[in-house]
Amino acid sequence: MILDFEPLKPAQIYHAMTQVLIPRPIAWVLSENEDNSHNLAPFSYFSGVCSQPPLISLSIGHKKDGQPKDTRRNILERKKFIIHIPSLEQAQEVTDSAKDLDYQSSELDLLNLETLTPPGFSLPILKDSKIALECEYFEMFELGEVKQALIIGRIKKLYASDNCIIQENDRTEFSAETINPLSRLGGKDYAGLNSNFSIQPS
Repeated sequence: MILDFEPLKPAQIYHAMTQVLIPRPIAWVLSENEDNSHNLAPFSYFSGVCSQPPLISLSIGHKKDGQPKDTRRNILERKKFIIHIPSLEQAQEVTDSAKDLDYQSSELDLLNLETLTPPGFSLPILKDSKIALECEYFEMFELGEVKQALIIGRIKKLYASDNCIIQENDRTEFSAETINPLSRLGGKDYAGLNSNFSIQPS
């Protein structure tokens, strides 16, 4: 089978891409609204960019009414945000936090999610999170015919729950099994870690 993207509609292309670019890590992004409440939304067009400086990328589209998503607005206006790496047991909350709400309506309130603020962090993180990255706005590119926002963030601090740490030294090792990251497949499908293993170079 050969699927030619040229004659396809955008929705068909999106459906095909999200079915085969799998599994995708999920950035569960907390940002600050204008009234100091907090927005929480998941994004799976998300990846690392480089480590000097430590940069990550988020691809953020528009709401159904064509307006920029609240996460994009908040990052551009306040220049700071938290990326959580959700665990498998948080799948329902991740899905429910993707709903379109009125601006300044907080998903944290809707889902009764508790937060805490680690020492030195400028924003709170989800209390039940195992991994959270404090980020600041670095750069944005607008790409495509409908101007998808590719936002680059610089990682300032990493929070990890103590049980995720295997060894702490100049190269801290984290337990993927304990983090148990949730990943996105196509449509409504998600995946977790069925197994993990190490391979030494031959």
